[in-house]
Amino acid sequence: MAVAELQETAGKLIFSRITARRVIATLAALYLLRTRFADREAEWRLTAAKAEAWLKAKGLTLPPPGPDFKAWLEEVLAKV
Repeated sequence: MAVAELQETAGKLIFSRITARRVIATLAALYLLRTRFADREAEWRLTAAKAEAWLKAKGLTLPPPGPDFKAWLEEVLAKV
């Protein structure tokens, strides 16, 4: 998923522009941590927990990451 697509997706959210971009960036970071750095979870677990708590406060819950980031992102954002 290209940066332009992420920005377009952020523009569709009900949050302010800056919050929407932060939500998308946080989701992308969590997805990467869980899919590409799962073997190093001990290093990022606390940071991810903080990010998940922030997203939860925004009304988002995260399913386990699937193989396709775009599909996963759409699933997460469909609940907003």
